[in-house]
Amino acid sequence: MSQDDQEYRQAVINCLRERNKRDVLPFKEIILQNNRLLDNVAQLKADNLKISVENEQLRTAISTGGGFGGKDSTAAQLAMAALEKKLLAQQEELTGLHKRKGENSQMIVDLNLKMEKQQQIIASKEQSLLEQRNANVSLRAEVQMLKSSLDELKNLNTTLRDEYTALQLAFSALEDKMRASQKSSSTRAHCDVSDLIILNS
Repeated sequence: MSQDDQEYRQAVINCLRERNKRDVLPFKEIILQNNRLLDNVAQLKADNLKISVENEQLRTAISTGGGFGGKDSTAAQLAMAALEKKLLAQQEELTGLHKRKGENSQMIVDLNLKMEKQQQIIASKEQSLLEQRNANVSLRAEVQMLKSSLDELKNLNTTLRDEYTALQLAFSALEDKMRASQKSSSTRAHCDVSDLIILNS
């Protein structure tokens, strides 16, 4: 696996970890609270049903005389009042739990929307990262090609320098030869003129 692949994999893993921190952990607590609320609601409904049955039994016993007399009838009425008070309190608590459940449900909806947006952002960034990676690969290939071209140009430059040096040496040799030839011609011409002067005299 190349260095680029490892960096890309590590970047994706880091993105997923960040997403979990940002989008999964908040849901965990809300879901746990929601489950607790559902358990509480179920328990309160059961308690309400039980209290309603007891309350109805007491009402029936009181209305029919039920064998209660004096003190017992008053005690039954007090018990019924206590049960009604307890029932009312539990109904209020149940209403509160339903309200909290609704709030939690709305929070879950909001967080779902937020998570979808974050997932879209992550998908967009992953796409951008992939494009950048492909561009990076393309640029590396171009750099490699330019390095090869540069090496070829250096080799060509070295060859041209060698040829230039050889041509300079050849030119210098020809110049030396030409000078020697001119010097030789000049000396010969001078001798011929001297000979002519001597002959004429």
